[in-house]
Amino acid sequence: MPTEYSGLVVTQPAETAFDTPSGGLLLLDREWRITSMTSGFAHYCAHLDEAALGRNVWEAWPDLVGTDIAAHWQRAMTERHGIGFVARDSVSGRRYAMRVEPTVDGGLTVHCQRLTQQAQQEVLHLDLTRVLQLMARGAPLRDVLDTLVGTIEHQSVSGLIGSVLLLDDSGRHLLLGAAPSLPADYNAAIDGLEIGPTVGSCGTAAYLNRPIYVSDIANDPLWANFRDLALLHGLGACWSTPIVASGGDVLGTFAMYYPEAREPPAEDLELVEMVTRTAAIAIERHRTERALRDSEQHFRLLFEQAVDGIFVADSHGRYVDVNAAGCSMLGYSQQELRELTIVDVIAADEIARLDGEIARLDGGAVASSSWRFRRKDGSTFIGELVARQLPGGRMQAIVRDVTERAAVEAALRASEERFRDLADNIPQLAWIADPGSDGQVSWFNRNWFDFTGTTHEQACGSGWRQVLHPDHAPRVIEKFSQHVRECIDWEDTFLLRRHDGEYRWFLSRMRVIRDDSGAVVRIFGTNTDITQQREMENELRRLADELSQTDRRKNEFLAMLAHELRNPLAPIRNAAQMLRHVDGRRDAVVSASAMIERQIGQLVRLVDDLLDVSRIDRGRIELRRQAINLASVVEQAVESARDLFAAKEQRFSVEMPEQRLSLDADPARIAQVIGNLLHNASKFTPVGGAVRLAVDQHGSEAWVRIIDDGIGLHGDHLDCIFDLFVQVDTSLERSSSGLGIGLTLVRQLVEMHGGAVEVHSDGPGKGCEFVVRLPLQAAAQQATEPASDEPPKAADARCILIVDDNRDSAESLAMLLEFEGHQTHMAFDGPSGLQAAIELQPDLLLLDIGLPGINGFELAQQIRAQPGWGSRAILLALTGWGQDEDRQASRDAGFDGHLVKPVDFTALSSLIASMLDQPPERQHSTGMPQR
Repeated sequence: MPTEYSGLVVTQPAETAFDTPSGGLLLLDREWRITSMTSGFAHYCAHLDEAALGRNVWEAWPDLVGTDIAAHWQRAMTERHGIGFVARDSVSGRRYAMRVEPTVDGGLTVHCQRLTQQAQQEVLHLDLTRVLQLMARGAPLRDVLDTLVGTIEHQSVSGLIGSVLLLDDSGRHLLLGAAPSLPADYNAAIDGLEIGPTVGSCGTAAYLNRPIYVSDIANDPLWANFRDLALLHGLGACWSTPIVASGGDVLGTFAMYYPEAREPPAEDLELVEMVTRTAAIAIERHRTERALRDSEQHFRLLFEQAVDGIFVADSHGRYVDVNAAGCSMLGYSQQELRELTIVDVIAADEIARLDGEIARLDGGAVASSSWRFRRKDGSTFIGELVARQLPGGRMQAIVRDVTERAAVEAALRASEERFRDLADNIPQLAWIADPGSDGQVSWFNRNWFDFTGTTHEQACGSGWRQVLHPDHAPRVIEKFSQHVRECIDWEDTFLLRRHDGEYRWFLSRMRVIRDDSGAVVRIFGTNTDITQQREMENELRRLADELSQTDRRKNEFLAMLAHELRNPLAPIRNAAQMLRHVDGRRDAVVSASAMIERQIGQLVRLVDDLLDVSRIDRGRIELRRQAINLASVVEQAVESARDLFAAKEQRFSVEMPEQRLSLDADPARIAQVIGNLLHNASKFTPVGGAVRLAVDQHGSEAWVRIIDDGIGLHGDHLDCIFDLFVQVDTSLERSSSGLGIGLTLVRQLVEMHGGAVEVHSDGPGKGCEFVVRLPLQAAAQQATEPASDEPPKAADARCILIVDDNRDSAESLAMLLEFEGHQTHMAFDGPSGLQAAIELQPDLLLLDIGLPGINGFELAQQIRAQPGWGSRAILLALTGWGQDEDRQASRDAGFDGHLVKPVDFTALSSLIASMLDQPPERQHSTGMPQR
C-alpha cells in the first residue's frame, strides 16, 4: 500500500525508471547530513531550501521519517547497494523516479527525476503489454489479475488500492480474484461474500449490476455490517464497478479502496473502464479455455468408453446396428433406427453430398468429414464422422457430436479477436512470428501498417525486411531468423523506415510464449520507438563532456588564481618587512613604497579584469564613445607597458603611420585592449626577446598588430585561445600563464566596438601575432581631441573623518591625509562614527560600507538628516564593493562619490581637493565620482 507524506509517495519499485537519468541530486554523508543538494531536488522533490544544507536529513525533512522512502534509504545505507523506486508528489500528483546509490565515503547519492506524461504512459503500456503476454501464454488467472491490479495501483495519483472479486458459478458469492495490496486478514474475511442489495460496495455492485460509490465507509449504511472490519484495516472509501461479460452477465467486481474518506480523482476513474474491460477479457478467456478443456476431456472420456455414436449400415444404406450412444445421439431406439437409412438422419441440404462420400469409401478410403444430422424431434446437430467400408459391402461410421466444441471454438476465436484488438491499441508496433520458420511473420498490428505505410500483403512473410535500414538488415535478419527457428527470445536495437522515408530507432523484443507443457503457443514481438530517448542520451553525453571541460578549466583557473594572487603578495610582504628595518634610509623607504605600489597595481589589474569580464557577460558595461586619435591611445598603452619590457630586457619597437587614424571609441577600453595584448606578449616572450607594435590602415579599418618571438601557439590552441579560463600551458615551468581572462576581455571589448581580433602562429617556439581590427571613423565625424584637464591644485587643510572597521586601513589613510595637512579623526564602527560626525561636523567623511552596528548606507542617510552641516558635508564611500548596483546604492544613500579599495592616494588627494574647492551649492551637483 503506498505510503504518503508531505512531499512524496512511494508507489512501487521501478528499476526501469532510470533509462533517462536526469533531474535533482541529493548527497548525504555517513551521518545522514545533507552535504549537497541541487535546486531541482530541493524545489520539485523535497520542498527544502538552502538552510537544510549541513543538517541531518531526518531533522530537515521530518515528514520523511517512517515512510517507505526512508526505509529504502536506510536499506541502501546498511546493505551498501543501489535501490530504485517511483515516488509521487502528494501536492502536484507528479511522479518521480528515485535512485539511491552508496558512495565510497560511506554516504548516499539520491537521484530524483520527474517522470513526464509520456514516460508514465510508457510505463502503463509496458504493464498492459505484460498483462497481454500473460494472457497469451495461458498464465493463471490470478497472475493476470494481480498484474492488472498492480498496473492501476502504479498509475494512481492518490494511493489507490485495487481489488478484483469473481462471481462463483452459482452467481451468489464473490470469491477473491486479486488484491495484492489489501491486508491478508481482510481478504480472508470477505472471500466467499454473498451478494445482496446492502452488502458493502462490491456485494451491492455485483447484485445490482451497476457501480456503487461509497466515499465514507464509516458513515455509509451499505457498510453497516462491515464497517468495523474496514476501519480496522485502515480503509476509508471504496468505489466498486461490476465486471461484465460481452453477453451482459456479471463476472465479478473491481474495487478502488482509499485509506481515507474521499472522492476518487478523475485520473483514477479514467483507468476503471480499461481495467474492467481487460479483466472481463481475461476472465472470459479463462472460462472459455476452461470450458474447452472440460469439453475435450469429456470427449476423450466418451471415446474411451465407446460413447461416440457407432453406426453400421448395409450396402443400401440401411442401419443394421447402432450403439446406445448413437441411439441417444439421434433420439431413436435401436429398433427404430434399423428401419431407417442414412438419408433419414442427415439434414436435407446434406443429401447431395452422400453419393460422392460413398464413392470414396468404395475406393477403399477412410472418409472423415463433418455432417449436420437430423434427430427424431427434427432438431439438428453437427457431428464429426469417420467412415470406412467393411467386408461384404457394409459401411461403418463413428459419429461424435461436436456442437458444443464448435461453440467453444467460436468463443475462443472471439476471445482471440478481442486479444488482437487490444494489441492493436498499444503504442508499440506488434507482430506474431511463425514458430520454427525462417523469420516469417504472419500478423502485424495496426500501428505497424500506420508507421511503415505497408499493407498486410507487403509485410507478411519476409516482406517486413524491406523497412530495415540497409546498414542493419543483414545482421538483424540473420539473428532474428535464427531465434525464430530455434524458438528463443530475442532483443535488438536498429533503424526502421517510416512511411515518409525517415528512419527511426526501435528497441525490438520477441518473447516465445509456451503452454504448461513447454510447447510453443505463439511468438509475440514488439518494436518500441526509442529515437527521442537516444537523442536525449546523446545530448546528456554532450552536456557531460561540456561540464567536464568547464570543470577542468575552473580547476585550472582556481589554481592559477591562487598563483597570481601570491605573486604580488610576496614582494608586498617583503617590502613591509623592509620598512621595519630602514632606520631612516629614505632610499629604502622609496624603493619599498614603489614595490608595494607596483604589486598593488598588479592585484588591482587582476581584480579589474575579472570584474570587467563579469560585467560584459551581464551586459553591464557601457562604452563611453568619443572621437579619438588612435595614436594617442596607443601612446598611453605603450607608456604603461614600458616597465614590463625593461624588466625583462626585451626589445620593444613601435611603428605608427604618418596619417591620423580616428576612431569612434572608448579611449580607456581601447587602451585596455592594447595594454592587455602588450602585457600578454611580454609575459610569453623570454628575457632578451623582441616585441613589436605596428599600426596601419587597411581600407576602412585600423589594424593594430602585436608581434613577438615568444613561445608561440600550437594549432589546436588558435581557436580556443580567446575562450574564458583557457590556459595553453599550465605546467610549473610556465608559471606565468595567467588566469585565462585577459584575452577573453580583449575579444569582448573589441567586438563591442564593432571590430575583431585574431591570432596567428607558426607553432610552438615561433612567436605569435595578434591583430586587432577596428572600424575607422568617417571623415565628416572626426573631431579634435579635447584638451586634457589641468591637475587640480592641492586642497586647503580641512577636517576629515574616516570611519572604517579595518583599523590598519583607517590609520594608514589618516596618516597620508595628515601628510597633506588635513586634520583627521577616526571611528571603527557605525554608531561611534555617527557620534563623532555629530560632534566634529567634519568637512568630508570617508565611510566604509560594511560597518558593524550601522552600515555605511544607513550612516550616510543619518548624517544627511542632520540639520545644517549634514547636507553640506561631502561623503565619499570607500569600500571593496565595486559593482554597478553598489554604486547606485551609494547614490541612493546620499554619497557624493564611490571609490573602490585599494584606491590610489594621489587620485584620492586630487579628488578631495577638487571637491572641497567647489562652492557649497555645487558640491552635490557635479555628478558622482567613480573609481
